[in-house]
Amino acid sequence: MKKVVILCLILALSVICGCSNEPQIPEHYGIYARLDNGSLVELERIDNHYTSKLIFVNNSNEVSMHELFNASLYSYVTEMPSTSLNMKRIKGFIVYGEKQIQKETGIYYFSRGNSIKAKFFDNKGPGNTNEKTFIALGYYCGIPDGMKYKKINEDMYLFQYPVDEKSEYKFCDLSKEKKYGEGTETFPITRACFYAWWYNDTYWAFKTD
Repeated sequence: MKKVVILCLILALSVICGCSNEPQIPEHYGIYARLDNGSLVELERIDNHYTSKLIFVNNSNEVSMHELFNASLYSYVTEMPSTSLNMKRIKGFIVYGEKQIQKETGIYYFSRGNSIKAKFFDNKGPGNTNEKTFIALGYYCGIPDGMKYKKINEDMYLFQYPVDEKSEYKFCDLSKEKKYGEGTETFPITRACFYAWWYNDTYWAFKTD
């Protein structure tokens, strides 16, 4: 009888102090990091994101008509997230929303605009290639890199993390500072300032410790 009473007291205390090992479940749409203790951290939604064609230039700043015509479109934002994650404690990410998972769904790297030699062309927003603009340059961690996910509830998907990657460059290992680029005059090696999930035409951002 005493053992039963003690067990009940332990369970009651665990609920009161939040010590339960049961993983939390999101209550509203968004993207969440699941920590090793089962708790959730909601990522920052960035509603204002823009697009621009980006032209890489050399020291002469000369741009040909061919380069203008073939310039690729890039996404950028003008704010840095305040949410910070210790990636060694992350056991997964929960994507909760009405839209189905797409092949583009993933974690994108963002770097400062002045870390590369480039110009905006046909810009659709207020940014520029400066320190106050953060550009997604095409590097990301996603399903093609080995990230797996499963449906755990209605409109709710759990993404496996860490990711078992076979490539030499570990796109999904965000526990270390990520440096990337072509190492060329126009696209030197740069570093990621922060990361953001792309889902349902919206970025959900975070920094790393």
